[in-house]
Amino acid sequence: MKKRILPETVIILLFGLVIIAIVTLIQYSDKYVFDQNNIKYLQQLVGKELAVQKELKVTYDKKNFVIILCTPVMGPKIETHVQVFEEKMGGLFYKPTYESSKSKSRSLHGMMINFTRPSSSNNFIVVYGYNKDFKANSYEVKKVNSDEIIKEDISDQEYFLQTYQDIVYPKVIFKDKDNKDISEYFINGV
Repeated sequence: MKKRILPETVIILLFGLVIIAIVTLIQYSDKYVFDQNNIKYLQQLVGKELAVQKELKVTYDKKNFVIILCTPVMGPKIETHVQVFEEKMGGLFYKPTYESSKSKSRSLHGMMINFTRPSSSNNFIVVYGYNKDFKANSYEVKKVNSDEIIKEDISDQEYFLQTYQDIVYPKVIFKDKDNKDISEYFINGV
């Protein structure tokens, strides 16, 4: 004869699971953010109200990431803030991983390495920036251990955000519509 689980027992078990979940969320609240709070997290980190300029979802090493490129609502367009979030629990939570800012520099672009696993060489590289006055038509990055060049068209993008694996870090070549190298403009803000 089967024992029947009383409804009170089920309610107590569910209540206990909810309490454990709440305690776990509170314990990890500084390490994880809800999906809709990604921008709020970045605003608290930077201390300014931010506007999302670009958002990118990528998968590396069987992990999903969201990358957000923001600028201050009030302030110079050149000031960029990028945050990489690793998806947890199917997108219910996100773990902030790497953050990069270009606020005090005159550089119009930046690169950052995001490791998919701690203490690992498995990584992807984020290239981001501000295409001031749409001066750049494209940029190029070179693959590691080969002569392959990847060219990205940014002629119509005020802000650009892209990820790569196995490219030469931190080398980016910017070109104008006449295919002239204007990398110095992007690096030194001429």
